[in-house]
Amino acid sequence: MIETARAKGPKKYKADVAKEFQKMIRAEQAALTSVVVVRDGEITTVNKLPGYCVCVTCGRSGPYKGTYRQQFHAGHFLAGRTNAILFEETNCHVQCAGCNTGTSGNPEHYITFMLHVYGQEEVDRLRALKHNRDT
Repeated sequence: MIETARAKGPKKYKADVAKEFQKMIRAEQAALTSVVVVRDGEITTVNKLPGYCVCVTCGRSGPYKGTYRQQFHAGHFLAGRTNAILFEETNCHVQCAGCNTGTSGNPEHYITFMLHVYGQEEVDRLRALKHNRDT
């Protein structure tokens, strides 16, 4: 039996890959037993149970999968939907829904996290890459 289906366009493939990429970001953190986060504006290491996620910009924790209020996103340090930045792993980390959508990514704490974990050179590389439209 031959299945007929509508052909997917590039935007649909990109959306499918983005969904899987975001799952990967959350699942990788859920597998860890400790993570570096910003809590009350300060860098700290949080010990956690496997299967739980912790927001890198506020320290809120909860199960990998949960209700809307417990939902965790894969939040981007630098927003943008260009191919050059969208799938950069160093640009994407676990954030709670409140930080990612409620405070537009909590940028003040996100930069603190990024500089501590990756350093200024990586932050500068990501900023330059964000403006690259060739990839």
